[in-house]
Amino acid sequence: MPRHQLCVSPSGLVFEGGLDSLTVIYGSDIYGTVILNCYDSQGALQWNVHFDSKVMIGPMTSDASGNVIVSGNYMETMHIGQTDSMVNTGVNFNVNTFMICFNSTGGIVWVET
Repeated sequence: MPRHQLCVSPSGLVFEGGLDSLTVIYGSDIYGTVILNCYDSQGALQWNVHFDSKVMIGPMTSDASGNVIVSGNYMETMHIGQTDSMVNTGVNFNVNTFMICFNSTGGIVWVET
């Protein structure tokens, strides 16, 4: 099923992630382009990042520094924003798991697969 995740940091940043467009249905899961948005406590968009193209977002959490940790699954190569990517460790419909930590301005702090 498509997932939308919400998370609020102790500093008041609101993170919202979810499916932006459908790519493939795999069993009961829906993969596609995912968008992660960060809003301030007044609801103004601060930054966003896209995860392309066969991605499913999972649980998120944040810390006191305003970092957000996003988890999920992807197939093929996952492109993160304009410059970063994670390569599939298998072929075709092989599903990989990821965790990515973004800082309060949207920069990548660390990546785990």
